[in-house]
Amino acid sequence: MSNPYEERIELESLDEVLARLADPAADFRRVAIQGVDLTTVAELLVTRDIAGCVFLGCVLPDLLAKAAASQDCLVMPCPRGLIFQPYRGALYTADELYAGFDPEIAEASFEHTLDRLICKTCLDLTTRRLYPGVPIEIELFRRVHDHAITDALGELLADLRAEGRRAVAIMGGHDMKRASRAEDGAPARYLEVARIARALTNAGFVVLSGGGPGAMEAANLGAYLAPFDEGVLIEAIDVLASEPKLDYEKPAAWLLPAMEVRRRYPLDAASLARRTSIGIPTWHYGHEPPNPFASHIAKYFENSVREEGLLAIADGGVIFAPGNAGTVQEIFQDACQNYYRSYGPAAPMILFGSGYWNPDEMTTRPGDKNKKVLPLLQKLAQEKGFEAELLVTDEVGAVVDFVVRRWARAQPLSPP
Repeated sequence: MSNPYEERIELESLDEVLARLADPAADFRRVAIQGVDLTTVAELLVTRDIAGCVFLGCVLPDLLAKAAASQDCLVMPCPRGLIFQPYRGALYTADELYAGFDPEIAEASFEHTLDRLICKTCLDLTTRRLYPGVPIEIELFRRVHDHAITDALGELLADLRAEGRRAVAIMGGHDMKRASRAEDGAPARYLEVARIARALTNAGFVVLSGGGPGAMEAANLGAYLAPFDEGVLIEAIDVLASEPKLDYEKPAAWLLPAMEVRRRYPLDAASLARRTSIGIPTWHYGHEPPNPFASHIAKYFENSVREEGLLAIADGGVIFAPGNAGTVQEIFQDACQNYYRSYGPAAPMILFGSGYWNPDEMTTRPGDKNKKVLPLLQKLAQEKGFEAELLVTDEVGAVVDFVVRRWARAQPLSPP
């Protein structure tokens, strides 16, 4: 009896199916084919041993469908009319999610992008509330979609891990203003986050973010511009600063300067490996469109899956820039993972902004968003012995040095 938990060979394009068919000795017994139109190869496939093959969201002509039914294959169809593809074989890109966006008619064209169309199936854009219920089959296929995203994300991270590259997450507020210089005595946190991400990318790390605006965008921007010098980074942020924050009523206005930066500094294939960064946003907050600077976008319907997964895969550590309730949640969710060693050894946790995360006093004054997080975090770390993984600092260089030195002392990553 075969082991049902034995890993399958995944084929996610017609070319991959054809390559396997080209080998006369290759069967399809432990194969999963995902999201492929098999019309042109059906006659060849039925001549092979396909017993137990899995077909996920494939187009099967009658000949192949009958063979699959008679040989105990698992066939999961893709319903017509869905805006999204549940059985994706790869992560999204900004070009896919924003296909059709035209700067000349920004607002109108933005409403017809794939990202916005999917968002409209999840969120009432008038009230900013999630729709209370959807047909049961749509809910099911959203779960299937999120599983496919997790699978594709895992494959990408396995490839990066095989190269010895660790992933470092940078978290922070969605409302962090695009700025390249201090304003009203406050530090230019957006620029500083971008500097951290650029330095870590150049040091060989893969930068992760929540994929949205604010600090998340700054992280992906820094990785995107890793090959360039400080002058280019500041010039890019100054372009972005023409629209300092996302206006939920006019999201296209926020996207426009970002697309201009991409136009000036295109993401060519030759430098993609040096600029790899991953944005992990969600349609749960549909009013927050993904920033276009991540080279790979793992967008989820379920925010709970996205949040836990984002922190879990950050094996190089997590940097927490100033943020709001979501960032506080992420700090203690990450602390919980370190506390129980849920995903292996404890990893660095860096609170970037000492006055923000450990103010002398926490007040209720209007506009005071400082949060005294550090004492509780230190208590948890002391109980489970990961105090050495904590750092509180205001210095960009200290953040980068802490992460780099931590993993310079560690054993090299072994291939998965």
